[in-house]
Amino acid sequence: MQKFKFIIRLISLLSVLFGLICFIIAPSTIATHIADNDKVDAVGPAWQIFILPVLQLLVNELLIFKAKRQRVDNDCVELNFLLPNEQQYIVIAIIVLVVFAGAMYQQITL
Repeated sequence: MQKFKFIIRLISLLSVLFGLICFIIAPSTIATHIADNDKVDAVGPAWQIFILPVLQLLVNELLIFKAKRQRVDNDCVELNFLLPNEQQYIVIAIIVLVVFAGAMYQQITL
């Protein structure tokens, strides 16, 4: 379980670091809503770039909670390796990271 928590929280840290880098290089206003044709519908202050890393943190902590709950339910608390469902949760966290990083990059470049 410790290895799983470490990996998930490392993904959270990467999300926050990418958000910080985007905040540093972002203009004073960023796109907050982008239409289908890549046209900016709404803009907001640059600090709003941190909404996605905060959502990533919430998702990742929920994944940790769910994995811990499943370990308790299945009496697997003492095992020191990743279970198959935990590997799936890591993949989910990485996919969310990639999607959010792409969205943050698009917010500061449009």
